[in-house]
This record gives sequence, structure tokens and C-alpha cells, in this order.
Amino acid sequence: MVAEVGTGLDGRRQAKKSASAPDAPSAHDLRARPKKRKQQVASSSLVDDRLTLGRKRAAIPHKQQQQQQQQLRTAHQLSTTINIVASVAADGFGIRCRIRFVREAGEVVSELRSKRHPIIAMVAVGDEPVTSTASGSTELSASSVVSNDGTSGNLSNSSNTRSGSAMATVDVESTSLPTMNVPQGATSSGFTSTPEDSEEDGILDLTSSQLHNLKEVDLPPTLVELDLTANRLTELDERIGQMSMLKKLSLRQNLFEDSAVEALTRWPPVFGLEELVLRDNRLTRIPVVDAFTNLIVLDVSYNKISSMMGLSKASPLVREVYLSSNAIQKIEELDHLQNLQILELGSNKVRKMDGIEKLTQLKELWLGRNRLTTVNMCGLTSLTRISIQSNHLTSMRGFEACVLLEELYLSHNAITEMEGLSTLNKLRILDVSSNKLDAIKDIKNLSRLEDLWLNDNNIPSLDGIEAALEGVKNSLTVIYLERNPCARNNPDYVRKLRKMLPKLVQIDSQFFD
Repeated sequence: MVAEVGTGLDGRRQAKKSASAPDAPSAHDLRARPKKRKQQVASSSLVDDRLTLGRKRAAIPHKQQQQQQQQLRTAHQLSTTINIVASVAADGFGIRCRIRFVREAGEVVSELRSKRHPIIAMVAVGDEPVTSTASGSTELSASSVVSNDGTSGNLSNSSNTRSGSAMATVDVESTSLPTMNVPQGATSSGFTSTPEDSEEDGILDLTSSQLHNLKEVDLPPTLVELDLTANRLTELDERIGQMSMLKKLSLRQNLFEDSAVEALTRWPPVFGLEELVLRDNRLTRIPVVDAFTNLIVLDVSYNKISSMMGLSKASPLVREVYLSSNAIQKIEELDHLQNLQILELGSNKVRKMDGIEKLTQLKELWLGRNRLTTVNMCGLTSLTRISIQSNHLTSMRGFEACVLLEELYLSHNAITEMEGLSTLNKLRILDVSSNKLDAIKDIKNLSRLEDLWLNDNNIPSLDGIEAALEGVKNSLTVIYLERNPCARNNPDYVRKLRKMLPKLVQIDSQFFD
């Protein structure tokens, strides 16, 4: 099974559940919430997939899944001929340029990295990628790109580029290009910039650059986004403290300890930060973030934090807080965050749901892999997604007031009866797999239910199931009943289910037209 999404920053199911038994949610599965922007940067952008323990991806409708498969095929086709935008750093030793997604082909980026090809800038042109070849006359003053092994390729102006943008292609399979070098004497202005280039000059992505410090890196004080993900940094460069325009800073997957991160709170020019990602470091406490009065997103997941005290004076503008995979035992210090919309606390040691009743704007709550025994959603009427997978719940009561709820994930608990669902008439996804259920109940009012996961329970037979599912037969498209007695003891149960529920496109791992 596919486990929880949440980059990061994603919880939508990007692939259908497999036929295998659903394991307890594992880390880095969903993601999350890719940031929408006019021109997206690499997959390692500041707000990455928020893949959080205990979160599941929302099931994708059959037709949409087919579209995604086609997009994936398109991505792999593009992996041999990559469109590069003519914007190369002129440092002479092939430093990495920003990656931009070719529309519907972001997977190319990771494929290039895995093959150790040069990481080059890419850009989408309209709705279709550029298809010109790398041969032809050269009209660019720095058109010859030389690799470390001495091979070279001429980059020609594309015949079908728009707005005068200088575009070209390079065959990364037939040309060995471990790094991209700029010919001696070339300047970055030797290539024609696209309008998007100027727009993104404030972004620097140094992901996975094996940096132990930033001494040899040019850090313009005008940066708006700085991504230092997956390096070996232990201290912050003081030049960061001079970036008065900085809005997004990612220090994810480094070796920062508390004292190093606290330097940020002593640098007034960066107090305008809106997004701070400290995920996967060596922090033992949440840094005091009260100085960041414009802060919207804070991610301190995958650290060794035991208390939420650092949030006590956080800006009331904060909308997203990610605290997954720490050692937090108590939910606290959130009352003043009246604009909070996403709270991730998966894989901690939380035993009670106190401290969230005043979060009336909360839309997503992720509490998978904790130690909860009961649910208290009083006052949380704006919630649309809840995950409390892999806890110790014995009852489904407590969600009645969540009338806007669309996705509810309760797998891997000890629930014995389906109840408390009658008011949730907006629910689209219900996951109660891997519990102790012996009957399907209380879903007759769920007229919008699309996905129902009941696998790995104790439902004895199909008798009475048709009546139990009467209220959802016109909306239900996916159902999981595998590893229940009703499936094991009835080889014809798939045919019977299809007859009961004519709109099904998936039963367990089987798809239908």
C-alpha cells in the first residue's frame, strides 16, 4: 500500500493501492503539496513534498490515472532529448543551473540526476515541449558547450521558440556530459534570456551540492529563495543575514544544531521570511520564531524535538506547521494561531488531542503513528482531511461536527464498528482498513463517497452488503475488501460486487473499464 503523503510539502494519493496488504504508513510517501508557481523549480524546491508518516494519498479517479500514466510516458520520452534554455553560468567550471520542469515532465529531472548527466535549465514553451534538434547553424555567441571529456555540441536556435527565446536541445544519451562547461571568454549574456529568466533571478538552488560551507558560493544579497537542501552544512553563512528580500529558506537535510539555527533570529534583514524549512536536521527544540512576523510556513519535521514551546509567540499569520517524526508528547502553544490551516504531527508520542479546539480555520490534520485512544474534534468544523492512522482508536465517534470532511484515514487501529458517519455527507474517501470491523454500517448518507477501503477486517460474507452500500452505489468507484473472509471464501465475489455496484472501476487491485 501507499503510505501517507504530507514536502512535504504532499496528502493526495498519486497511485492506486496495490494488491499487497497495506502496511502501516511509512515516511516520505505522500506529498505533498507542491507549490503552485508560474514557473516551477526543481523537485527539490523549497517546499518539497511533505511526505509525512501516517498520511495516505487520495485515490485518483480511473480516467485521471490514465492521464497521469500518459504524462509519465511523455516524461521518459523527453529524457533522451531535453530542451535547455540558453542561460548558463559563466564561471567556467560548469556549476549547476536552475532546473525548471518541462510541462508534465518533471520526472526528467530526477532521471538526469540519477544518470549523473549535467543538471541544466529547462523550460516549457506553451503547452508542448520544444522539439528542435541540436544540429544546425549557431547564432549564439556562446553556443559551443564543452564537457569534461572533451566532447562538444553546438546548440542551435530553435525554429519554433516563442518571443525570441533562444532554445535548443541536447541528446543526453549520445553525448557524455558529466558537467557543463562554458567556453573560455563566454559570458552569461552570450545567451538570450527568456522573460522567465529575469523573473527567477532571485532563486538559488544548491540542493545536493555536497557543501560543507558556503565560502566558495556566490550569495547575492537580493535572493528571494535559497534552497540548501541535502548538504553537509553545520553553520549559517553570515551573508544570509543580509538578504533583506529573502522569503523562502530551506535548510532541509543538513547537520544544523539548535545554536546554529538561532543565528537567524539575530539577523533583522531576514525577519521578512515567509517560509522556513528546517526539516531533517539535529534540532532538539523549535527555534523561537517570533521575530519572523510574516512567517506562513514552518517545517521542523524529522528532528529530535520534544516540546512545541517555540511556537508560543509565532506570527498569527502562520498557516502551515509541520512537526512530524519528532518526540512530541503534548499538543500545545497553538491557541493564537487562528489562521492555521495545516498541522502535521505524524509519528510522535501524542496521547491526547487537547490544544487544538481553537483552531477553527484548520483544514488538514495529520496525526498518524501516535498513541491516541479517543478523538475530540470539537470546534474543528473547517476540517477537510484527517489522518489518525496507526493509533489505538477503538471507536469512530468524534467526527460528527466535521461536516466539511472529504477524506478520513483511520486504518491500522482497533475499531470494531462503523459509526458516527451520518453527518459527513461530503466525504469522498474513507479508509478503515486493518481494523476489527465485521460489518459495513452507517454510510447510507455518504452520497459522494468514491473510495471505500475495508480490506484486512473481519467482514464474514457478502450477505447484506448490497443493502449497506445502497446509499453510495451511484458514487462509489473504488472498493477494497481483500483479506476479509467474504473475499477469501468467495472466488466469485468480484463479479458479485460489480453487479451490486455498476460504477466500480476498481475492486482491490483489479481495474475495469
